[in-house]
Amino acid sequence: MSSPALTVQPALETGNADDEQEKEAGAVADKVMRMSAPGPVKKMSAGPAINKMSEGTGPKKEMSVNEADKGKQMSSYKGRPGSYSPSNKYTGLDEKKSGSDSITPATQLVSGTTAKEVPSTESGNPVVAPTATLDLNSKSYRNVTIPAADTPGVEYDYVKDPNSDTWSIKVTKLIIDGKMEIYPWPDFPHCMNADEPESHGMNTPNATSEPYNIIGPEEAAANSSYAINVWDYVVNQMQDYGTKYPAGPQWHSTKASEAHEMHHWNQDILTDSYNAGNWPDVQREMESVSVHAINRMEAVGKLTPIVEMIFEDFRTRFAKYYMEVCVPNDTPKTPMDGGYAAGKAVLEVYIKEIKDLAARKKWKKSREY
Repeated sequence: MSSPALTVQPALETGNADDEQEKEAGAVADKVMRMSAPGPVKKMSAGPAINKMSEGTGPKKEMSVNEADKGKQMSSYKGRPGSYSPSNKYTGLDEKKSGSDSITPATQLVSGTTAKEVPSTESGNPVVAPTATLDLNSKSYRNVTIPAADTPGVEYDYVKDPNSDTWSIKVTKLIIDGKMEIYPWPDFPHCMNADEPESHGMNTPNATSEPYNIIGPEEAAANSSYAINVWDYVVNQMQDYGTKYPAGPQWHSTKASEAHEMHHWNQDILTDSYNAGNWPDVQREMESVSVHAINRMEAVGKLTPIVEMIFEDFRTRFAKYYMEVCVPNDTPKTPMDGGYAAGKAVLEVYIKEIKDLAARKKWKKSREY
């Protein structure tokens, strides 16, 4: 049974309201910081099963009826055949041209424990932890993280009881794919914004390496075009992140956007939406289904629609939580939380560096905010 594609809304942190301006700035940003993924996430190539599905290969060749009747474990069968064809995976993003990276997190924690520590299903099989793959476009015109349209997915084996004609399934993989786009915020550490036309008035603060792009009010008084580089103006704008507006409009950091989007991936998608689906119970229910069949073909015909219906409930709960809880929550507000809180923690480091520089230089405030 083929599951319908889920329609998801993006968890979005826009860098600037003017997309054309962002595109121009992104085209000249030649230094993009790579993500440093917190927690269990590691940078590595996608797992072989994901690569196989990306290449459009179908299920493994079925065993003959004679082999099946001997009670051997069946080869892996994708629960949603054909849903990972190249024509509909990550539509709308040309990953080859964008120079994206592929990131596969290590085994994701399940309710705070590792997969080996979670309870076994009634069949005695361990609960299968998600295999998660994230496609990253690090030179986009926007910041966005969404689950892939076909996610979650499942793979399972058809298994015959060696002592009877009873068949069941054994889940072998839970697949959660996602797509992340990062807008590389302009970063000209040794230039005033007005002196660098390609910055389009935007910049990443540098208060640690001379020459700084942060100045005191006296220097700005001699050149009014440098007003947005005055230290307290920069601090005030970065402090407003996540409360009054998303990023900028002049001062922000790619690192903050990365932290924001990684929160959506690790917390909203891999943790909260996953937990909302109640996967351990779903796996247990799928594996508890058994049918009488004289051969594998009959078992496939009887088991597949039943276990697919059970899994579809997990997909529905996963998508419902993401769309109705995670997406609406991703807005600037007070007090902030979620992705904005993660991004703000990064900006606080910059703010401290700027304040420390101002203290050393004995700069006064240029205005009252």
